[in-house]
Amino acid sequence: MGACPEVGATCTIDPPPGSLAPSVVCECAADRRWCCDGNCSGTGTGGSGQGGTGGGTGTLSCNEFQMQISEKLAAAQECCPECPAVQCTETVSDLCCAQSVTSKGSAEAQEVTALVQRAQQAGCSCGSLAPCPNAPSSNCIADTAMTSGRCE
Repeated sequence: MGACPEVGATCTIDPPPGSLAPSVVCECAADRRWCCDGNCSGTGTGGSGQGGTGGGTGTLSCNEFQMQISEKLAAAQECCPECPAVQCTETVSDLCCAQSVTSKGSAEAQEVTALVQRAQQAGCSCGSLAPCPNAPSSNCIADTAMTSGRCE
C-alpha cells in the first residue's frame, strides 16, 4: 500500500466479490503508514544485519495479510468479458474458500497462495461463517463500464 497521503486520511478495502473476508478500514497514522482496523503493531521490527544490510520487515498482522491477499486475489481474478475463451476455470484459496481465477499459474495467484501459507503459519484463519462461492465458476463478469471483468 505504501506511504499514505496525509495523517488522518482513511480508506476502506473491500474484499473481492464472492470472498468471505470482511472489509478492512485503514487510517493514516502519525508515522505516515496505513493502520488497518486499529491494528498498527503489524509493521514489526527488523533484526540487525551484517555488513551494513538492514533486517527484515517483521511479521504482518492478520488484517494486513488479509488486505494483501484480497489485493492479489483481485488481480488474479481479472478477466476479459468480451473474449470468446472460457475463463475463470481455475482456483486458488484465500483464508476461507477456493476462489475462481483466470490462471492459478499467474504471478498474482501464486502470490495469493504464498500469502495464505504465511498467514496460516502466523495463526490467521478465516473467521467467517458465510458459505463459499462455487469455484471454479467459469464466469467472467464485466464491470459497469464493460472495459474489464472479474471472475465471479
